[in-house]
Amino acid sequence: RGSAINGNTYLSGQGAAIDIKIGRLALDGEGQATMIVASTLKANPGQTTSQDATGDGGNIDITAQAVRLTNGGQLQTVTSTRGKAGTIHMQADGLEIDGQNGKGLTGIFAAANPGSGGQAGTILLDLADGDLTVTRRGGISGQNDATVTTQQLAALTPSAVRITAGNVTLKEGALISASTSGNVEASTIDLQSHRNITLDGSAALQGSTSGAGHASSINVRAGGDLTLGSRAFINGNTSRSGNAAAININAANITLDGQGDSATISSEAIGQKDTTGSGGLIHLVTPGQLSLSNGGQIRSSTNSAGNSGRILLEARDIDIDG
Repeated sequence: RGSAINGNTYLSGQGAAIDIKIGRLALDGEGQATMIVASTLKANPGQTTSQDATGDGGNIDITAQAVRLTNGGQLQTVTSTRGKAGTIHMQADGLEIDGQNGKGLTGIFAAANPGSGGQAGTILLDLADGDLTVTRRGGISGQNDATVTTQQLAALTPSAVRITAGNVTLKEGALISASTSGNVEASTIDLQSHRNITLDGSAALQGSTSGAGHASSINVRAGGDLTLGSRAFINGNTSRSGNAAAININAANITLDGQGDSATISSEAIGQKDTTGSGGLIHLVTPGQLSLSNGGQIRSSTNSAGNSGRILLEARDIDIDG
């Protein structure tokens, strides 16, 4: 509770690499942040902020049979300086993230904070045939809030949230996201499941922009079915000048069943009248059935100066039922 394995850097030195090989890894915060962290920070307590804070963050590498993060448990790489954030790489036979509806964050996070050089880290989760379960407001997030110069922008390397698993289940407010609020392009989301992907109970995949940086792309591939239930959504929207994300989905069957509420896939321009970012392409491919029922929706519209996107559907059967 409140403990940490810390590999941070505060000045020009390279942050520590954290390499863990274990049978079972459990981080239970019991309501407080309990983390494995390798970040670049502007100043150590008692030091003044320095422009010499250019050291890159270290990587976090975890090899385990099972990983469980609960109620404040976190893996985190963040940059607040001109240094680059490190990569989080996990190889495990299964991963469970359970936020237990706590007030704090629970999950895996890579971020570039305001005032940083904008190089967010990449999240690579290789669960082989093991399952990924995220529930009760747990999350996996690559967030970029940096605004940088044109020269800095040209030097940045694209980042990603890349996940491979057996079954993927997101429920009760769970979130996988890669968004931007500055002028740096958001990370790509690549989610691949050997079997089924299920989102339910306000769970979401989100790759949006609220800044000048473009949202990237959300790529989902399931060997089995993709199912969105009550209030679940896949969202690549824009509310500013950056363009919305492209959404590419390939699954054996695709079902959006809002259960009387909503289940939505969207890439829209939804900002104010002066919003200039455009909606993105939504491309759904299934050799089976695409089913929309009880509030299921696919949307690429605009209520701003930006253009709407495009919807491309490829399916054997399409069933739309109110």
